[in-house]
Amino acid sequence: MFEYIILGIVQGLAEWLPISSEGFIVLIQNTFYQSGSTFDFIGVALFLHIGTFLAAIVYFKKDVKQILSTLWNFKKANLNDKKLFIFLFISTLISGAIGALILLVLLLIENLLALTGEILAILIGFLLLLTSVLSFKTKESGHKEQKNLTIFDGVILGISQGLTALPGLSRSGTTVAFLLMRGFKDEEALRLSFLMSIPIVLVANIGLNLIGGFSPTLNSLVGVLFAFIFGLLTIDWLMQIARKIKFAWFTLIFGILIILSVFIF
Repeated sequence: MFEYIILGIVQGLAEWLPISSEGFIVLIQNTFYQSGSTFDFIGVALFLHIGTFLAAIVYFKKDVKQILSTLWNFKKANLNDKKLFIFLFISTLISGAIGALILLVLLLIENLLALTGEILAILIGFLLLLTSVLSFKTKESGHKEQKNLTIFDGVILGISQGLTALPGLSRSGTTVAFLLMRGFKDEEALRLSFLMSIPIVLVANIGLNLIGGFSPTLNSLVGVLFAFIFGLLTIDWLMQIARKIKFAWFTLIFGILIILSVFIF
């Protein structure tokens, strides 16, 4: 249970920063606990996302209420709300398909090849480097808002979010980077990115249960509780920090250190 409490706290803090909470959860399990397969590690990481999923619902309760209202009465909803709903629907559909494919491939690799802790650490390190590259390439805040969302935005963001099923590739960092590349305001990019996280967490956990047969335990539920508490307590000020600080340097340095540590130790 203590292990899950630590993992829950890490998830609650890391989810709001462009540093791949999934990658950190997998890395901590692989480095310190070393009990289970790579697929098991990813399963735990995705399950702990339920805690920050609930925290995001509380924090964005007005947006969530409006999205549900649009779903309930789509015909009478205004154009801006329809655009957001269509964007989330398309991006979630594509993300779910790509994420499921990645999970299946990882499960296949896990069954055919023995992924050592060193190989997993190197993979996470390189994906953290890729996250930092995306952040460095991010341009300045644009002018687009929710009313400017298009179907093409949903497709592009769905693909980018789906690829972040790979541990080490930050979901928030990647999606925010692509939203900024598409010309959205920085605050709007953060908001849309975290609204995208809400439905995909549900889809990912349903898929995880169907594909991997992941079953929650009392300990994992305690981890979710701590992820929710720390996520709710930190979401506001960590998002403010994420707007001001270039975390690309952090992910770059940390990714390099992870790769080097494999060869040194």
